[in-house]
Amino acid sequence: MPSGWTITGMASVNNLEDVIGGHVWVGVLCIAGGVFHILSSPFAWAKKALVWSGEAYLSYSLGALAIAGFSVACFVSVNDIVYPSMFYGPVEAVTDSTRAALSSVHAGLGFLALVGHLWHAYRARTAARRKEVGTFFDFIAKDVTLTLPSSVEQA
Repeated sequence: MPSGWTITGMASVNNLEDVIGGHVWVGVLCIAGGVFHILSSPFAWAKKALVWSGEAYLSYSLGALAIAGFSVACFVSVNDIVYPSMFYGPVEAVTDSTRAALSSVHAGLGFLALVGHLWHAYRARTAARRKEVGTFFDFIAKDVTLTLPSSVEQA
């Protein structure tokens, strides 16, 4: 097992060289993936399995943001190299620290992105099946009739 790795995985990185190297590595992978996707067309299994619409693309992007939010929440809560204790409070602190607040905000935003991902994935899949896309609010309001005050009806 590499030096500095624990059960927390990448979040336990213990030196700035590995942090910078990891960012360079991920950047190279993203650029190479972008070039690959520009130069090639989707595989047959991807054409069948994935939905190809704006709603689906939004869903996929929100899923990626959810992963990023949860990953950052993990990094903030356990990493003392990238998030130094002098600025964010001790790693062991559970409450009353900037570290706990920042981690909670990222986890909350990650959860919100996950809910958005699931919502838009449902809408994209339903639209791909050529069914009417109903929402929770449509379901709640299905038996509601609009009543107007008498002053509005007479005008």
